[in-house]
Amino acid sequence: MEFKNKLAKYFKGVDKKDCENVLIIGAHPDDAEFMAYQIISLAYKNEKIGVHVVVLTDGANSPRSGSYSSYTGEMMIGARLEEQLNAMKVGEYSSLFMLNYTSSEIKNVDERAKDDLITIIKTLKPTSIYMHNPFDKHPTHLGALKTTMSALRSIDLSFVNKVFGCEVWQSLEWLNLEDKVSGDTSLYHEELFIPLVNCFVSQIKGGKNYDQALIGRWKANATFHDSHSVDLFSHISFMCDLTNVAKKEITLDEYVKNIINRFNNKIIEGIK
Repeated sequence: MEFKNKLAKYFKGVDKKDCENVLIIGAHPDDAEFMAYQIISLAYKNEKIGVHVVVLTDGANSPRSGSYSSYTGEMMIGARLEEQLNAMKVGEYSSLFMLNYTSSEIKNVDERAKDDLITIIKTLKPTSIYMHNPFDKHPTHLGALKTTMSALRSIDLSFVNKVFGCEVWQSLEWLNLEDKVSGDTSLYHEELFIPLVNCFVSQIKGGKNYDQALIGRWKANATFHDSHSVDLFSHISFMCDLTNVAKKEITLDEYVKNIINRFNNKIIEGIK
């Protein structure tokens, strides 16, 4: 596989024969684990599902403190690559693609990144894709969303069943019930989640309490998901279904406006 970005790297992981491929496309190292643990845990020890992870940026601009406060951008790139490789081993991924674009390139929807994604998607032919969602407040995540969606809308996706937008920066709990998809994140916490998230030591020890924040979000999602039913899971993450956008049945603008209009109408109706 050849990439437009000559800094891109491919790493082969666990070889699962005749499995269903799923693809996670994240902006930074650690985004895949934080936003798509639901599918990573489902595929763990499961020979029928192979997880493939794409990381779009090099992670050079991450916040840092403590022992990482003096790290240069190049040093952070190296540290975060090592962390992501450790996560691949812990999570037993089938492959990892580190495309190594800068955040500014992804925010500006670099055509090379789009082409690299097209190459990966056509090669893997995943049945489901997990990506960033259009309601995320992180500028690079929105750039990743636009880059990924541009790639998806450029090719025949007859092999894809579902495309999900996942929550990271800004929760999706506010979506109307009919507009959000629940993902079970309660599996293998001791065996998988804790070792997986602890791979990203530069982020957690560098000043961001992601491990506890994720558990708190998932627990809150599970309990406050539906006021008229008992909790079905102890932890869940929320997603939105972007399949019809990816398959060009509707534009991204139309999709977002429809979601917001339905939310607006429900709120207005409730206070009449």
